[in-house]
Amino acid sequence: MAERRTYFSHTIGRTVFVSLDTDYVVPFNGVQKEFIGNVTSQNPDKIYFAYYHVPTYTSCIDYSSTDYEVQQVQKKEWIPIFEENKFLAVFENHVHLWKKTFPIKNGSVVPEGEGGVVYFGDGNWGAVPGECSTSKDSNATGVLEAASM
Repeated sequence: MAERRTYFSHTIGRTVFVSLDTDYVVPFNGVQKEFIGNVTSQNPDKIYFAYYHVPTYTSCIDYSSTDYEVQQVQKKEWIPIFEENKFLAVFENHVHLWKKTFPIKNGSVVPEGEGGVVYFGDGNWGAVPGECSTSKDSNATGVLEAASM
């Protein structure tokens, strides 16, 4: 297990899937940030998707949790790279709710075709659905749809 990286990519045809570690083992900046840059520069003209655990644009955020801190670092370290390299979509997890955002760029919703990234999640891919308590914000940036399925 020590040799196994917690971030990697797979290329299938014209599509590159980038799997990232949301600071569980490897920090956002440094090696992973460089890794994303290398993957995109070595695979020009590909369609990019990313997936990772803690959602950046979540359907249900608890401002008092460490997840909020993680999301702020993700927005600083990864999101600009996703936007610059025109990632088509990002698949996020952890909260166990269904979510789809409008295209988001520079922290704001943008019209389709203007380089925004769509974020799907939040980890309700067959898991027992979570709930968004009243202490949490279910109206996060750009969320088009959110539901407990």
